[in-house]
Amino acid sequence: MVEFLTLLFICVTGIYIMQVLTYRFAKKNIHKYKRLKLVHMWLDMTMKKGPRLDLFDFIFIVIVCIIWKLWMLPLV
Repeated sequence: MVEFLTLLFICVTGIYIMQVLTYRFAKKNIHKYKRLKLVHMWLDMTMKKGPRLDLFDFIFIVIVCIIWKLWMLPLV
């Protein structure tokens, strides 16, 4: 159980760091991607959301951690 919680903490921290880096990139470079509609829409959505984790992010992280734990269990 401790290993699972450690894995969960590492995944949550990693996803949060990625969102902070994406938010900083969007904040600096949103004006450069006006011609690419999908990229501009994604950067605009990131700017509105900000660097925070939603319920969907936590559900995704937990599912990935459970699958990872089940996959690694036979190897240990």
